[in-house]
Amino acid sequence: MPTLFIYRNQNRMGRKLAHPTRLALYVTWKLIDAMSAGGTNVKIVSITCTVVFLACLLSLSAIRYMGGLQCMPLVVPPLLPAEVIRWGVGFVITIVLVGSLAKGRDRKWPLRALAVLIVTTIAFWFFCQPTKIFLYGLRDRFIAQVGYPSMRQFAQEFSANDSLPTEQKQWDDLATRYPFLRWNRMARARTTRQGAVEVYWGGALMGHWGFEVAGEGTLSVPDKDEGRVLKVADDIQFFYLYD
Repeated sequence: MPTLFIYRNQNRMGRKLAHPTRLALYVTWKLIDAMSAGGTNVKIVSITCTVVFLACLLSLSAIRYMGGLQCMPLVVPPLLPAEVIRWGVGFVITIVLVGSLAKGRDRKWPLRALAVLIVTTIAFWFFCQPTKIFLYGLRDRFIAQVGYPSMRQFAQEFSANDSLPTEQKQWDDLATRYPFLRWNRMARARTTRQGAVEVYWGGALMGHWGFEVAGEGTLSVPDKDEGRVLKVADDIQFFYLYD
């Protein structure tokens, strides 16, 4: 009986710690407690937090680029953007450093770590532009598997019919010649108000992304608060709209 009782309690404790929120709180509390003790613990934890944060920040670029290669932003259950892991880790690290400032006596290293976190985050969003990184990945997949001439040819065919085929046989024939139509489930296409042909994926929650070929029209230029574009030729651009 005692053995069974201990086994059950260990299982319960394991289930509690396995929950991401409880685990994050537990780790945060332990780190703050270690830093409040002062001494070398403050320096070690501050440097560790800084290194982990910078690694997560750099991983955001890889996550966005891989999403572009997949023609869909990467997600984690339940349909949350993969970046939520980076933001979760960053939030825990920030709480640890701020908590150590309020609770500990040695504030030099936590202040330095917070300064590095703030400066690198601002620089990353200003110079790297994660949405543009996604478009670079999308562009590279089109270059490797489709090519710009094929994109222009598709735009010409679509302009002639002004719609995608509804019959399965015609659709299969079109998707065989233009395989990007089968990427990320099914693509959609339309003619913009400027007369360009636009192929896009996505929805209201994740936004829309794809490419646009001017053809007989002109390319769209969205406002910065609406989305980003990556122009790769005079008549072709990739886009990501936030709507």
